[in-house]
Amino acid sequence: MTSDSDMIARSPSPPEPDDDGDEWPVHGIVGEDVDVFGISRYIRWKNWSRPDGTNTTWMREVEGDPAFVASWNEAMKYQRVEKATESQVIDLTLLASTPMHDRLTFERAEAVEEKMAERLRKGAPGKLYQGWMTEIDRQVAHHEQRGERKSSKRLSRKPSHLRCAMLCGVSWPRLKGE
Repeated sequence: MTSDSDMIARSPSPPEPDDDGDEWPVHGIVGEDVDVFGISRYIRWKNWSRPDGTNTTWMREVEGDPAFVASWNEAMKYQRVEKATESQVIDLTLLASTPMHDRLTFERAEAVEEKMAERLRKGAPGKLYQGWMTEIDRQVAHHEQRGERKSSKRLSRKPSHLRCAMLCGVSWPRLKGE
């Protein structure tokens, strides 16, 4: 049986046109991209550039001092935690418009994992829709009190799932005894 990783294999990157096999020192990590194969980092090199003046390449493994990559990882983790602390909002419009092959990069850049952890740390429900019927009941009661629903008595006798369906214009299958 063939595994998923066997079905899709990453093609090797072509060598740079002027690559003579020398090792160039890393000047810095500029960015990162996440895909199904892991993380690639966008590297800026010291003492090397293409004829057009660019000196960056994508690398899966950054050779050299491991502390260099570790410090990058720590800085990026700190940024994501700070972002999650500021807000747990995830821009769903932006997520929906992100190409599928960039989704993992989007989720990392938007600190989705850290935002979910922060949400749980602050005591939010573990399940995103936990308690949603209570919130709907609260909203219905609020609008009924304000007199916005003319048939408030009729609605208030209905089970909450039916009130939600009626208010949202959704047809709901009738249950025995309704």
